[in-house]
Amino acid sequence: EKIMNELKVDKLFQGTGVFVTLDSSFVEYESDVWDMYLYNGEFAFMSQRISKQSNLNGMSYSQLTLKQYFQLVMTTNNFESYIYEEKTIYGDDLLYCYIKTRDANAELDYGYMMMVMESDSFFYTMNLSCDHEQLDANKALFERYGKSISVK
Repeated sequence: EKIMNELKVDKLFQGTGVFVTLDSSFVEYESDVWDMYLYNGEFAFMSQRISKQSNLNGMSYSQLTLKQYFQLVMTTNNFESYIYEEKTIYGDDLLYCYIKTRDANAELDYGYMMMVMESDSFFYTMNLSCDHEQLDANKALFERYGKSISVK
């Protein structure tokens, strides 16, 4: 019996100002929530952007630093209590942390690498996700994917 190994090569995906290199097993899907949603059966990559001209409670996003935006995302989504590791790569260009949380609607536990980046006009929130039990084993892969991201 001949065993075939599927060759996964790097593939550049782009959408709504985000450029990310993942492997060729990822497929893009439509989403009502995310600007870009990619999935390969094991991992998901999601991205969403918000204009710095937008306002939140009378305050313009343009007044925020990347670190402040990161904290705002964490607070708004009640993620602070789920963080178990926070890091910064690329100097100050990309902030990220690891989160383990439960999706009560789907009754599934997820592990996330939640990331924020910024361009001149937008803030970006992105995450890579997998089953929570696989997060620690996939950190190196997620960090490689994270380092491939650029925004315009």
